[in-house]
Amino acid sequence: MSELTLDPIALLADYAKPVLIVQGLRDIQVRSGDAERLKHANPQAELALVTNANHVLKPVRTGDRNENISRYSNPDLPLADGVVDVISTFLQRASVSPR
Repeated sequence: MSELTLDPIALLADYAKPVLIVQGLRDIQVRSGDAERLKHANPQAELALVTNANHVLKPVRTGDRNENISRYSNPDLPLADGVVDVISTFLQRASVSPR
């Protein structure tokens, strides 16, 4: 049972503005299939899968749960490789060509 009172898939299906879905493939809270379902609900959305990123898009190189969680609150860690580029490219494109 979900703790959400809103259905993100239903909300995104009717959303007409540019959307970027960024999913870390080492996310232990949200599965990549959930991100893919969001993309399927709104084919105009862009989906970026980041190989070695966790839920907060910090770098994680192994499947160790404790390592993953420890990175959530470490302010000294940068975002995972590629995250800033994906977001900045999306923002540049969205600001130039409105949908």
